[in-house]
Amino acid sequence: MRLRKPNRPHGLIEAVERLRLDFPMWGRAKLGPLVREQGFNVSAAVGRIIARLVARGAVQPVLTLRRRPYARRWTAKRRFAQRLPRALAVNEPGGLVQLDTVHVNVAPDKSLKHFTAYDPIAKWTVAQALNRATAVSAAIFLDKIVAKMPFPVKAIQVDGGSEFMAEIRERL
Repeated sequence: MRLRKPNRPHGLIEAVERLRLDFPMWGRAKLGPLVREQGFNVSAAVGRIIARLVARGAVQPVLTLRRRPYARRWTAKRRFAQRLPRALAVNEPGGLVQLDTVHVNVAPDKSLKHFTAYDPIAKWTVAQALNRATAVSAAIFLDKIVAKMPFPVKAIQVDGGSEFMAEIRERL
């Protein structure tokens, strides 16, 4: 069985490598249009080129760039979060505001925590990006929620993240 050799325009691999080094978190979906703007007629070849560059060691895989060296694993059961009682019916704005954080990589060496508060009844959202997800940052965000929501907040639901443990209880 003979495999067909790739027929790529001259300079395409170098262009993809240059763009990937400039934007290390981007994949084929974002790099493809940039390569096409440079005059190359490509479709899915960008993904294969990136895979070959990663295998060759010319560029870093995205999973390596997203790894947080300071992350730790929790083994003990956390006792600071309580489940929402089944009898609690939420039917008015502010009855239950859902709080969550997302880890966002803005560069390989820079990451932020995006705090989001959402009221499913009023469809109202308050968000803020902070440097770290600590109890102090969560308390700052809680103050913003109370100030920005146009209705009183009666209950807050969190996913049990440790950043909501210490100072949040004091403020409630």
